[in-house]
Amino acid sequence: EDSHSLVFSVFMVLPLLPTGALCQEIKFSGSKEVGVNHNSLGSAVDAYAHHIIVDSMYKIVISDIQGIITPDQAIVFFDPQSHTCVQLQDFISDRQPAIVTFMESHKCNKFCKALGLEACTTDSQSSNNHKGPLHIGFDS
Repeated sequence: EDSHSLVFSVFMVLPLLPTGALCQEIKFSGSKEVGVNHNSLGSAVDAYAHHIIVDSMYKIVISDIQGIITPDQAIVFFDPQSHTCVQLQDFISDRQPAIVTFMESHKCNKFCKALGLEACTTDSQSSNNHKGPLHIGFDS
């Protein structure tokens, strides 16, 4: 008979996130809404989501991106979601529709262009011109 009060013996623990009046919580995108941010930080996060979809060869999109901006202007991201086009056993996700929604809604910005990201279109997803993960700045 198990006399332990805890069911599991291993846990993932993270440091407590900073809080208080000097910290600002910010949401960049929703779980089903594509981020359309207009400031530099938000635009960079939108480009990051664009990078993820291209880097995964249109198989993963990250959403529900949020974080805390600390007094020293660092940002700590937490609790993102990802949608995939891969069926995971016993996992309910919007999968493909979320990827298509991203591609139809995302508006490329200066960071997307600086990263050399191709425009997101539903044609991009079916194209066979993908070279795999981005290697900008690295020798092939």
